[in-house]
Amino acid sequence: MILTNDIARENIGRYIDLKKRIGGYYPKQIIEYPDGRLALKDPQGVCSPIEDTGFNVVHYDFFVQKDGFKEVAE
Repeated sequence: MILTNDIARENIGRYIDLKKRIGGYYPKQIIEYPDGRLALKDPQGVCSPIEDTGFNVVHYDFFVQKDGFKEVAE
């Protein structure tokens, strides 16, 4: 699935993950800057903007909980 700004806005503070991690650091947390922009923060603290279209779209398979990163059923 592709993480869009609409989906991200409904899930601020939650974490996304992939079943098969290819590059990057996971799980990533959905955050909101004070000016309203949405971004993803990886475990190292690096933030990247969330884009709906284009080369830098973010794919995810499921949401996880912070405590132990357990999979959350949708």
